[in-house]
Amino acid sequence: MGTLPRELVPGTLEQFELDLLAKVRQSELVGVVIDLSALELMDLTEFRKLRRVLSMTQMLGPTTIVVGLRPGVVAGLVALGADATGMRTALNVELGLEALLSQAPLRQARHRQAPAAGGSANSEDAAVLPEVLRQALRGAS
Repeated sequence: MGTLPRELVPGTLEQFELDLLAKVRQSELVGVVIDLSALELMDLTEFRKLRRVLSMTQMLGPTTIVVGLRPGVVAGLVALGADATGMRTALNVELGLEALLSQAPLRQARHRQAPAAGGSANSEDAAVLPEVLRQALRGAS
């Protein structure tokens, strides 16, 4: 599990990315939970960097879930036009870990088999933001 600090100073996300990717490469992680509960502000550039970290981590194999997004952070990202499509989230660490554990047997079975081309994740594969927050981040009304 990775936790980001209260404030993102320049270089924080870059160092977090390097540390996380090194850890993922060194181990056979099935899942990663990134805790943002301490984070009070996030701008669009930082959000894009976070999305990059998520994408790169998932390319290496583990399911990645972001937890603890505060309502104020979500509201700010919505106002800035952030797009969270496809981002797996949970309200807190406990729910994020539950989501990972509930899909772990599924994921391990898939890991042993050849991945199906063009397969799509079903609703059991991911924890998601409450509908109203997900729609807000997508810009739906």
